[in-house]
Amino acid sequence: MAKPMVKERNIGSLILENPYYGVRKPKQQLRSSLHYVSDLFVMGAALILEAQVMLNWAEKQGFGPLCCHGISMGGHMASLAATAWAKPICLVPCLAWTSGSSTFCQGVMARAINWRNLHKQYQQDLDYKTKVRPLVSSPEFDLAAASTRDEFIKASFLAPQSNLPLKYFRSLSTGGDGTDIDAFMFMRGLMDECTHLGNYSLPVDPELIEIVTAKYDAYQPRRGVQPLDQLWPGSKIRYVEKGHVGSYLFNQNVFREAIYDSFHNYSEKYSLDMDRH
Repeated sequence: MAKPMVKERNIGSLILENPYYGVRKPKQQLRSSLHYVSDLFVMGAALILEAQVMLNWAEKQGFGPLCCHGISMGGHMASLAATAWAKPICLVPCLAWTSGSSTFCQGVMARAINWRNLHKQYQQDLDYKTKVRPLVSSPEFDLAAASTRDEFIKASFLAPQSNLPLKYFRSLSTGGDGTDIDAFMFMRGLMDECTHLGNYSLPVDPELIEIVTAKYDAYQPRRGVQPLDQLWPGSKIRYVEKGHVGSYLFNQNVFREAIYDSFHNYSEKYSLDMDRH
């Protein structure tokens, strides 16, 4: 992504490696498989802070306009970083969406989670129910509402089989053992609490946001959460006629065009001479 943008439009890039990835992952961690759910939240908080440092540095060096961009989880992290920037900024999240809850509770990534262990911890440690759960807030629904809860589960890869009672769903990652819906919805609530973009500030100028999403994305489903372009009125969205991996492999030109359009919108709106920056 970075080299073609230098060649095509003379756009430079700062590439931030996520905490828990590459050289920043714990020694015992296998590839990108996080050990703890909380690692994801630590990652997001650290990345928001680090992105602010990098943006401030770039601004002080005279670079601009600035754009936050990422693909898949990187797209979501770019969105989080942009919400914390107190000035107009270009933003191009690709193959990302409104909340991590649909990624880890509905999409194919749900199959990689050790639901059996999370259910066991949820049942054994009463603090999760009595102290943590009352603090969890989802912009989407009341966690106690059975109807919305059931609809979310039915849209999940962990949907109950027709011969199972609704109070249980099949955990595909644990050999077919049933696990309690309450623990599943607690996970969904935690994801919304910490990753739902509705819980973060609205970017200063949503008209600079160009969203790119895959039409047939099984990694990042769009069911059960407010559409990202509705959450950010004024933003624009374009669709790639492929799935998650296919879009990443074969449509990076679409991602770059979205970045160029965002920069163009910035220059038009703020009367910036792009040839001088």
